Amino acid sequence: MFKYDSPLMTGLRKILNLILVSLVWLLLCIPVVTAGASTTAFYHTIEKYMKYDLGYAMPEFIGSFKSNFKTATLCWLWILGGVLVCLLDLAAVRTLADKGSAVGFMDVIFYILLALLAVYFVWVCGCTARFDNTVKETMKNALILMIAYLPSSLGILALIGACILVVWLIPATVLLMPGVTLWFASYMLEKIFVKYRKEESEPGKEESEPETGESLETDKKGVEDV
Repeated sequence: MFKYDSPLMTGLRKILNLILVSLVWLLLCIPVVTAGASTTAFYHTIEKYMKYDLGYAMPEFIGSFKSNFKTATLCWLWILGGVLVCLLDLAAVRTLADKGSAVGFMDVIFYILLALLAVYFVWVCGCTARFDNTVKETMKNALILMIAYLPSSLGILALIGACILVVWLIPATVLLMPGVTLWFASYMLEKIFVKYRKEESEPGKEESEPETGESLETDKKGVEDV
C-alpha cells in the first residue's frame, strides 16, 4: 500500500507535483508577460507527466517553458492586448453608466468578450504545446478549432468559471484548481488535436497517449491550417 509505485503513493506524488508545478506556474504568471509560456508549459506537463507518468514534472515544465517561450509569449501578448482593450472599454462604459448614460447595458458585451478570450487562450496554449507552427498559424488554427468545436469550447468555459468560483470561495485552492481545470480541459482538447496529428495510429490504440518513454516533443508536427 505504501510502496513507491503503489496506486496510493503514485496518486499522492502526482498531487504534490501538481501543487508544486501550480506554484511555479503562478509565480511565472505574476510578471504577466510570461503567462503564455508558463501556461503552455503547464499544459505540456499535465499532458505528459500527470496523465501518462512520462518524464519528471519540473524538468518537463522547464523544458517546455524554454522551447515554447517565443511562440507562446508572442501569442499571449496579442491576447493580452485584447484583454486590455476590453477592460478599458468596460471601465469607460461603467463610468458613463455612473453618470446616467444609457450605455450601461454594454458592459455585458465586454464580459462576454473577456470570457471568449480566456477560452481562446487555453486553445492557443494547447496548440502551442502540441504543434510546431508560427505565431500566425498557431493563433489562426486555435481560433478555427475554438469555433469549429463549440461544445468543447463551452466545456472549457464552464471549467474556467468553476475554477474562478472555487478559488473565490476557497482562496487556498489557487494552488490546485488551475491545474485541475487544465487537466480536464486537456482531455477535451486532445480528442480534437489527435485528428490533426500527421501520424498513423495502430488500430485500437488511443492516439492521444504518448508512447512510453517518448517525449511529447516528438508528437509536435507542423500541422497545416485546419
